[in-house]
Amino acid sequence: MKSLAQILVYDVRDFTTLSPQVKFLLSIQLIILFILSILVGVLFSPKFKAQVQQQNVIQPSLVEEQTATLSFEPKDIILKSGEEKSVSILLSGKPASAVDIVLSYDPTLLQITNMTNGDVFDQEIINKQSRGKIQFSAARSATTAQQKEGIVATMKITALKKTGSTATSISFIKDETIVAESGINILGLMNEAVVRIFD
Repeated sequence: MKSLAQILVYDVRDFTTLSPQVKFLLSIQLIILFILSILVGVLFSPKFKAQVQQQNVIQPSLVEEQTATLSFEPKDIILKSGEEKSVSILLSGKPASAVDIVLSYDPTLLQITNMTNGDVFDQEIINKQSRGKIQFSAARSATTAQQKEGIVATMKITALKKTGSTATSISFIKDETIVAESGINILGLMNEAVVRIFD
């Protein structure tokens, strides 16, 4: 029976008899296998896993600090048919100098009126309503202090008819809603309001 050393000697001798093209291809395959083995070793190492977990923990807080969030208060609304309620749009996260908000809702289930400017921006620019859609824009003047959080606008919603076991929503239209600071859109999250209407 041949020893391992003898087998290696025979393999090296056979390798030297190969053509240059075959030698080149085999060398490339060996290099690729070597690199892949290193990558697999790194991926499965405990230190690499610990670093990935640490990044996953840090990342959400960084997103919150570097972006702005628009949400409704309250975000879960329960109404009786014919009932009216005041709802606010809140800005949180990074301070902004201007906002363009476009909302959509089902006009057969909800009526939205009295859209008024809140305390974050002192200049109301656009306040326009059409069936099932509201456009609201406001900005901060140069003399007004920045607010990180606050009420962008308030509105009255009236329930027109019951939704039953399902729900309807008041949603931000993603492609048309902007929170701006120094000409850059810093909007991160938009949280819709869920409305349930009963008899």
